[in-house]
Amino acid sequence: MSYILKYRLKELRKEKGIKMVTLLTLCQVTEMTIRRWEVIAINEDYSIPSDQLKKIADFFGLSMEDMYTENLAYEKV
Repeated sequence: MSYILKYRLKELRKEKGIKMVTLLTLCQVTEMTIRRWEVIAINEDYSIPSDQLKKIADFFGLSMEDMYTENLAYEKV
């Protein structure tokens, strides 16, 4: 998983005031999984499954490709 994606997920969640529990419910995963998606070292091979990434992107009104783009202007959720 790219650093941009990890940073972007955390950045979007924080900017929107979305609590981790919201993503837990949306993706039906554990808190540890969300933490892995957001903060595990760049060289770790722990990626967000594409079906989960799609749910997250849709939730934030973005495309999956947008999740890999830094400094993207997006609408407020």
